[in-house]
Amino acid sequence: MESFTTDLDRFFHIPIVQLGFVSNFINIALIVVLLLIGRHYVNIGTFMYLIPYGLFITIGSHLYPVLFQSNAIGVRLLGGLTGITLYYIGISLFVAADIGVDPFNGFMLTIRDKTGWSIRRSKITFDVVLMTSGFLLGGKFGLITIVTALTTGPTIQALGTWIQKHILFERES
Repeated sequence: MESFTTDLDRFFHIPIVQLGFVSNFINIALIVVLLLIGRHYVNIGTFMYLIPYGLFITIGSHLYPVLFQSNAIGVRLLGGLTGITLYYIGISLFVAADIGVDPFNGFMLTIRDKTGWSIRRSKITFDVVLMTSGFLLGGKFGLITIVTALTTGPTIQALGTWIQKHILFERES
């Protein structure tokens, strides 16, 4: 997922089996906080995201080493690019549909609303702050984490706008 989830298991040394459970627990706590500061972004989509999230984190954590067995840089880049591409599409669909988002992107969208910034600027700022905080607390990050932090905002903004214009609103016409 994003910079926080990418290093959650490394920073807290959480076994893969429990990573999905811990991720869900943190997301539930963040939903409670988001209800206080960005209530608009907690909706049916938030729960559509949350319910299978932990399970898919656990499945993905087991599946990744099976699908991408080699430590060759090309294979690792392919795995990372596949993951962030799926992430970009999923988050863009939720943002464009305006049915609620995951807590982290709810915070990012609340920052956008309160500051007047673009999604691009809000997401980059949010991810860089999370990544820096994680690093200062002893977490690790790599190339894909940096690429994701710097490209998710612009991609969500562009892809979300395209989805709204060509898919969601085209059906309503």
